[in-house]
Amino acid sequence: MHFIQMLYTTMPMSYDLDIWSINPLGDTANALFSDNDFIEKEDHYCLSSKNWQIIVSQSQRIEIEDVPEEIVPIVPGVSYLTTLNLEPLTAPKSAISKVKKIARDLSKSINGIALDKQTDEILGKSNSKIKLLPAEDKRFDILSIKWWITNEFFNERQDFHLLFNTIKKYSIEALPHRYGPYEPPEFKLSDNGLDHLIDYFWTNKTDFIVAYPKKPFVGFSITSDTSYAHQRLGFVSKSVELEVNSKILEVPGWDVNIKRLWREVSNTLNPFYGEVRLLKNFTESRTTYYIDGKSDSHPIRGNRWRGFPESFGLAAVFGSPYAELLNFQSRLHFMDDGDWRLGKTLEFKIDDSFKQKIVDDSIGSEPLYATNWPFEKVEGYKTKEDFTELEANNQSVVKLGVFKKFRDFLIGRK
Repeated sequence: MHFIQMLYTTMPMSYDLDIWSINPLGDTANALFSDNDFIEKEDHYCLSSKNWQIIVSQSQRIEIEDVPEEIVPIVPGVSYLTTLNLEPLTAPKSAISKVKKIARDLSKSINGIALDKQTDEILGKSNSKIKLLPAEDKRFDILSIKWWITNEFFNERQDFHLLFNTIKKYSIEALPHRYGPYEPPEFKLSDNGLDHLIDYFWTNKTDFIVAYPKKPFVGFSITSDTSYAHQRLGFVSKSVELEVNSKILEVPGWDVNIKRLWREVSNTLNPFYGEVRLLKNFTESRTTYYIDGKSDSHPIRGNRWRGFPESFGLAAVFGSPYAELLNFQSRLHFMDDGDWRLGKTLEFKIDDSFKQKIVDDSIGSEPLYATNWPFEKVEGYKTKEDFTELEANNQSVVKLGVFKKFRDFLIGRK
């Protein structure tokens, strides 16, 4: 997962609306933009004021699986998604009213509806509002299988080839079946083949990639290059994460297969640490999942490694340098308490000096480095104030609307 994604999982940067429509933006929409003094850019339209701006994306053709279930019967034949972003989120009420009116007018011109993503309300074709009915609450737990890496893996295309073929050997469903630079992902594994998938991840390894695996897998992410990481983030590692619906462990044979996948990918990556952890209370979506206040969060914040968490998951693997520091005898030391279906966590106790230090668990805070720290200690932000400064330094990127895509992907707002 791209390092900067983790910054914006819970901090929206803009007021966002989606238009789900039968037709893409065309001449009618262009006339509306002209009336509102929009400026046409390469891939979006922009309306700027002194203290805010509205960005309207070009319409993207979508697959039916991208569409929220509630939208399908409301817009029969829905085929396109157009996004509107009002930046910053603190824009005045008059600007919010304006972006809503523009969304409403655009949706009418291209035969669709506008969805206010802050309130989950559909803005009607007149001035009425129709409350979007919540989907059935389909709760499930996620088996997070994750590795942290500081070695030279991912420095060559062959490394991606090796990893993807290892995953394919045990579960082709875990590979991205759709992938691309933004929502909805434009490429399909079934159309382009495995070589294209490998080439895409290799040539775009410093970029954000939207990737949908095939169910029962619900998440796939790789951070394969950290050379561009902002220094204020502190120490960052490479990482790989596979997420799968834990219910699959009840299907005969899958519990064994998932364990084989875990072991084989561990041997392929040779991480300094990896683990399998059960995270609870997520809600199903068509492509991935939704997160809310009931959902567990991972105790390790993305790839910003600061030390071991307070408690371990269902399984763990320790590689260099921790294998040597903890006096394990093998290159990779595996721990596994048996049947993952029971949800039993490891009882292994590690000295507190190896654990990350949580001093403030609120948004914008950062764990401190463990006392026993074997890597370079890069001083990153530690407080909310530091986080705010880092955010301000990236406003030029925010204005392109890309952080909104990072956030939406991570919180599952498909």
